[in-house]
Amino acid sequence: MQDEAISVREAAVSLLGRHVASNQALALRLFSTLARASTDTGTSVRKAAIKILWESCIRVPGFPRATGAPGCGGCNAWSLKGGLYMCSSSEP
Repeated sequence: MQDEAISVREAAVSLLGRHVASNQALALRLFSTLARASTDTGTSVRKAAIKILWESCIRVPGFPRATGAPGCGGCNAWSLKGGLYMCSSSEP
């Protein structure tokens, strides 16, 4: 995750993604690593990390680290707005 080449960092994130997709305990252990990768300087690395976080963590019912948008109380109505996933629920 610290290699200078963006393609190497992206490959590392993708490799992690293949493993966390089927193992919630591993997803929980690697959540912070994937969250850091979502702020990487490489767009492709950020995109891969966010996709993995979304598919393996946020959308999984009962995932311990999943949080809703402020004021949304565990939102289940997420949509992509301006490149960010936002709660689109009308409920406070």
